[in-house]
Formats: sequence, C-alpha cells, structure tokens
Amino acid sequence: MRSELVFILHLMTWYSEQYLDKLSDEELNRTYDAQMEKSMNERLV
Repeated sequence: MRSELVFILHLMTWYSEQYLDKLSDEELNRTYDAQMEKSMNERLV
C-alpha cells in the first residue's frame, strides 16, 4: 500500500519517488490530504 501511495503522490506532485519514499507514513498522508484538498478546491472554482 505504501508503494502505491508513493507512486500516486509522485504523479500528483512531481516529487521524486525517492524523496517521497523517505517521508514517514504520517508525512505521506498529510501530503496526500493536502493534494486532494487542493484538487477539490480547483474543481470548485
């Protein structure tokens, strides 16, 4: 599951998979949540 999240975040943020893989689970989840919120806000505008 973690590797899938890293890959998805790589596509969403353009951060390298190596960088994302070094983040803690909590940091990955925060990054994912922030990207999803950003995406939802862009769709509402």
